[in-house]
Amino acid sequence: MRPWKTLVALMCGVASALQSAAAETQPAAVMTAENDYVKIAVAANGQNLHFIDRHSGVDYCRQALPFARVRKDGKTYAATKAAYSNGRLTLEFGQSGVTAVLQVKALKTYFVIEVVSVNPEQIDELAFVDIPLTLTGAMGEPFAACAPDHYL
Repeated sequence: MRPWKTLVALMCGVASALQSAAAETQPAAVMTAENDYVKIAVAANGQNLHFIDRHSGVDYCRQALPFARVRKDGKTYAATKAAYSNGRLTLEFGQSGVTAVLQVKALKTYFVIEVVSVNPEQIDELAFVDIPLTLTGAMGEPFAACAPDHYL
């Protein structure tokens, strides 16, 4: 075998092994929601997995960080567990003992995520859809997010 063919075969083998290792370490999504523009996914450990532009296939999720967090008694707790059933995402927040249930609706061009319940109710704050992106907010970028006035 010629040396360059051996090198190409070796490089393909290494690339395949790296791809397999990455697939093994990537947790499975328990919730996936998508509309005409974007697909979002959350893992069983409550972390963001994907924010994928459905037109280009580019995943803009910068890193796997918690999809939600609560502040209770002045301390912040990240989501540590997620389960999804019948359009509802149930999140647990570790040692805080807090559980939140969110109703997730994917519509044609946007998502509606509604807080169904928080137990116990004595929390200071619940923040969700906290997805760090590789985007910087520049005018030419493909995505922007906002809350309509009637939600503010």
